[in-house]
Amino acid sequence: MNRIILGIVMVAMLAAFSAPASATCPCVTVDTDTINGSIFYETRNVFPGDGGGGGNYWATRTFTVPGNVKIARVHTGVWMLGYDPTPEPGDPGVEITVNGVSSGIRQPTSETCNAINDPDMHDYHTGCGVHFITYDATEDIPVGGGDVTVKVESTNADDGRLYTIALLVVYENDSMVNMTYWINEGAWHTEAGPAVVNFDGPYAPGVTDVTYWTLGMPHGVSSNPLLNTHDIGAPDYHEGDVFDFWRWDDIDTGFLEVPDNQMVHPVGGGDWERVDTAVFMLERGGGGDTIPPASVTNLQNVTYAQTYINWTWTDPVDADFSHVMVYLDDVPKPNVTKGMQYYNATGLSPNNSYVIATHTVDATGNINQTWVNHTAWTAQAQDTTPPASITNLANITGNFWINWTWNNPSDPDFNHTMVYIDNGWVLNTSGSFYNDSYSSHATKTISTHTVDENGNVNSTWVNQTTTIPNNLPVLDSIGNKAINETETLAIDADATDSDSDTLTYSCNRTDLFTDFDPATGAGNWTPGYGDAGIYYVDFGASDGYGGIDNETIRITVINESQGDICGDVNDDGVVDWDDVITLWYDYADHPYPGAYTITNEWAADVNCDGVINMADVMILWYDVKDYPNAGDYEVNCCGK
Repeated sequence: MNRIILGIVMVAMLAAFSAPASATCPCVTVDTDTINGSIFYETRNVFPGDGGGGGNYWATRTFTVPGNVKIARVHTGVWMLGYDPTPEPGDPGVEITVNGVSSGIRQPTSETCNAINDPDMHDYHTGCGVHFITYDATEDIPVGGGDVTVKVESTNADDGRLYTIALLVVYENDSMVNMTYWINEGAWHTEAGPAVVNFDGPYAPGVTDVTYWTLGMPHGVSSNPLLNTHDIGAPDYHEGDVFDFWRWDDIDTGFLEVPDNQMVHPVGGGDWERVDTAVFMLERGGGGDTIPPASVTNLQNVTYAQTYINWTWTDPVDADFSHVMVYLDDVPKPNVTKGMQYYNATGLSPNNSYVIATHTVDATGNINQTWVNHTAWTAQAQDTTPPASITNLANITGNFWINWTWNNPSDPDFNHTMVYIDNGWVLNTSGSFYNDSYSSHATKTISTHTVDENGNVNSTWVNQTTTIPNNLPVLDSIGNKAINETETLAIDADATDSDSDTLTYSCNRTDLFTDFDPATGAGNWTPGYGDAGIYYVDFGASDGYGGIDNETIRITVINESQGDICGDVNDDGVVDWDDVITLWYDYADHPYPGAYTITNEWAADVNCDGVINMADVMILWYDVKDYPNAGDYEVNCCGK
C-alpha cells in the first residue's frame, strides 16, 4: 500500500487599525507529525463581539468536529488588548472557554512576541495594537467529537474588540490516509519584508496533492503566496468579512523541492498585513478510502415562518458517513453531524427566498462534490394589530349558575376570546357566552382578552363582577287559630329555601310561646283562665342573607264562661237583631265611632275569615231574618 503524506499549512493574518508595527515575530513551527488522519479547520467571524465597549467584549461560537482528536488549537485576535509589566487583578486580560472549561484570565506583560508565554496560551503582541492569541484546547474536546463551543472574552482592555474565533483540530483515523503536517505560529508583518515560512521535515517523492489555508484580517490583499518561488494562484475558497479565511486546493505538486519547502508571502505594499499561523499540506497516493458518501435525499423545508426555515433531509446510508456541509445563500454554516438530519436557519427576513446547499462528507474527509439544494420562502410579515375588545358584556343568573354573554368584535381576523374567572384562565372560545355552576350567593369576576388569527392579544381587560342574588325563603301558611282557655295551641312553622340555605325561625310572642325553637319553628302556648281575647302573633323564617318570609296570625282565645254562641256579638246570650245592629254600626262607626261596640269579637267573625267586615254583617243579618229562606245563611265562627 502506497503511503500518502498529508501536509497542511495554515496562515492566519491579523491586521491592526493603527500605525505600522514596531516589531515582528517570525512564523515558526510549533507542531509537526506524520499520522493517519486529517485536519478540521473552520473560522467564525465575530467582529466586534458582544458587549457595550469599555474594554469588555465577548463572543461565543460552536463547531462540529470529528472524534479521535490529537491536537486542538483555538486562534483569536484582540484589538488593543493592552498590557501591564506587573499585572494585577483588573488589568487587561483575555479568557478562553472551551465546552465550559475556562483558561482563566491571562494577562499580557509586554509588547513582544511573548506577551503571554504560558504552556497552553501564547500572545504574539507586535506593538501595533493587534494581539494574536493561540490556545491549546486539546484536553477540552470530547473523545468522540461533536459540538464544541468556544467563548473568547476580553476584560478591561484598552479597546478589546474581537476579530474572529478559529478552531484547528488534528484528528487520527487508521482508515484514513497517512499525512504529514506542520503548524506554524507567529506575527510577521509583510511591510517589514516578505514573510518566509519554512516547513522542514520528512519528505519523499510521489506527492499527489498539496493544500494551503490562511486565516487573517488584512487591510488589503497582497500578491499570491509563492511556494518555492512558484505562484500558487488565487485561493479556491474564501470566507469572512473583517477577518478573512482562505484555502488553496490542489496546488501543483511540481512546485515542491527537496529538501526545502518554503511559502513566501510578498510585501503587502504598505497594507500592514501580517502572517500569524501557517500549516503545510502534502498528500501521497495509495491507501485509504477515496470514495465520498452519497448525497442527502428528501431535502425539504417543514416550516413556514417569518424569521426562520427548518430544512430536513435523509442522511446517506454509507457506513462511514460523517456529516453534512451546509451553505445558506452560499455562506457556509456549521456542519450538521450524522443523525441530526435537519438545519434550522434563524434570523431571516419575512417574505424572502433562501437557498440551502449541501455536500456530504465521510469519516475520511472525502467530500461529495454534488450539490443538493433547495429553495424556500419565509412567511410574509403578519398583522401585529390586535382585535377590538368584546362589547355588551352582560349576565343572567340562576340559583347555582351564572351565564355571561357578549358581542364579539367585528375584526375579520378575530379568532377567540380568552376567558378568566377570578384571575384564573379557564378557556378560549370563539363563541359569545360563558356559563358555569357555582354555589349559591357566589360572587365571580369574569375578565376577557380578545385574540386574532395571528396571535395578537388585545391587552385591554373587559371585566364584570356578578353575584348570584339571594332567593327568599317561603313560609308555609299557618292560618288563624281559635282555642279555649286552658287548651294548648301547637305551632310548627315550616319553610323552604331554593338556595338550600339553613333557615332560622322567629316568633314575636315568645312570652306566649315560651318554648319556641328557632331551629325547628315549633312552639306551644296554653292560655289560662282570664286570657280570653284576640292575639296577633308573627312567625317568620330567615336565610341569613337578608331574606325573610313571615306571617301574622290571629289567635282567638275563647272565654269558657261565655255562651260560646256564634253571632252573639253583644254577648247577651241571644243572637237577634240587636247583634246585627251592634255588628253593623260598630263596623260602620255609625252614627259616630264608639257609639256601638262589639263585645265578643270571636262571635262577630261569623264567616271565620279572620276579618270583621260587611260580609259578616250580611251573613248574620240573613241568618237572623232567615233570608231569603231559613237555612240559606248560617253563622260559622272559628273553632266551633
